[in-house]
Amino acid sequence: MPCIWPNQKTLLWILPAMPPDASSARILFLQPTSFLGGAEKSAVELAAALSRRGFNIRFVMGGGGPVLQMAESSFAVDRVDFPYVSRLRFTGLAEHAAAGRLPETAGAVRRLRGLARNSSLVYANGAQALIYAALSCCGVPYVYHARDILKASRLAKLAARNAVVSIAVSDFVRGGLIAAGLSPVSVHTIHNGIDVSYYRSLTDRSGAKAALGLPQDAPCVLWMGSMISWKRPELFIDVAAALRSRASFVMVGGAHLPRDGPYERRVKRLAAEAGVTALSTVPDPRPFYAAADLFVSTSVDEPFGRVLVEAMVAGVPVAATASGGKPEIIESGVTGILVPPDDASALATAVRELLSSPADAETLAAAARTRAESCFTIDRCADGVVAVLRNVLA
Repeated sequence: MPCIWPNQKTLLWILPAMPPDASSARILFLQPTSFLGGAEKSAVELAAALSRRGFNIRFVMGGGGPVLQMAESSFAVDRVDFPYVSRLRFTGLAEHAAAGRLPETAGAVRRLRGLARNSSLVYANGAQALIYAALSCCGVPYVYHARDILKASRLAKLAARNAVVSIAVSDFVRGGLIAAGLSPVSVHTIHNGIDVSYYRSLTDRSGAKAALGLPQDAPCVLWMGSMISWKRPELFIDVAAALRSRASFVMVGGAHLPRDGPYERRVKRLAAEAGVTALSTVPDPRPFYAAADLFVSTSVDEPFGRVLVEAMVAGVPVAATASGGKPEIIESGVTGILVPPDDASALATAVRELLSSPADAETLAAAARTRAESCFTIDRCADGVVAVLRNVLA
């Protein structure tokens, strides 16, 4: 599987248009949410990488918690309360007004307008940031970093079309943006990257299992992600129920929004009934990767799949559903195993085969690590973003 950007020719064509020194560019980087999720961690890592490349980053985040601490360890952070727009459409803003939250939303917009006036460019990380950028920029160009499928609403489409350029985390997401009416030449695919050295710093497997209280005499099969319906955690539980005598099954994750709380509680109840260990989201996932003999991803329409790359760098074999951006990361039979989405039987078969053939699993894991360390580093991602920003700033 080649390791290139799908629209690399476009990027190469624009590279000669170099701007003034990058250090002269003031970028207002918007990250409204501070969930402990892949998009949020990727935002902090990308902003830090851009800062190392000479860009003057002013990072704005809503909320607190571990991701805020992660950001503050790299650069100064402005705190702005971004009222969450639950539906990215005009009716969503109307709901804010009905709930009495319009003054908070207006206050956030006023604060961002003041910050944007002193900026060369606004960088909107994700759909929530996109809406606030569209409301706040007032003539200052903004870039949309699409980390999810764009919701089919007039508000979101209008905001995206007004972005000077869009960056998609996968070809899958790029296709959704083009289907929403964005010009193909204005949308660039740049895959996410991670700090490779961080995820290679692992303890030995038996020591990690002992620290987590997991049995030494059984392989550990790991699932990690948000407890929301499209992540399909119940599919993992179905596989665990079918193979409970072959391995210990561990889930790490939780709901980020109050509305998802009932679903999380239901999933954890089903997990307990199936003998699955279900734990809350953790700031540092490395002990779980260190303990895992196999990583499983069950989501559908996954925009990218950061946890897959983390597991690959950690040297953990991967079995995943072939949906969304995941086939852009994994080549089935070479760097992991892909099965049809929502097919518990096919996924259980893949897990059983990998557990039964440790040598084959190790071969897949070695090839996966090589690919991840070549194609999905934060430096590679940042270099792609810099190429786009230089053209915009020119």
